[in-house]
Amino acid sequence: MRKIVEAEILSSDGSALRITLTTPVVFGETAYNVIEGYSWGIEPEFDDDGEELDYDVLVIDSFSPEGYFRLSDEDIEKVEKAER
Repeated sequence: MRKIVEAEILSSDGSALRITLTTPVVFGETAYNVIEGYSWGIEPEFDDDGEELDYDVLVIDSFSPEGYFRLSDEDIEKVEKAER
């Protein structure tokens, strides 16, 4: 199953997600391998010119670290419900 679909199913009851990333994201001097937050759903992805790309992304409002992420299947190593 695609990782973004798996994440959307796990969060369908409003649960927070814990997502292990294939590549860390860097904020300031800190690199994060895991983000936790709530799914805003799956959306199509667009390039800088507004053209729709051939893949979808999972939109996450993250509380750890704080941020807004658009993750493709390739960005996600593992998805689970967050302990909250």
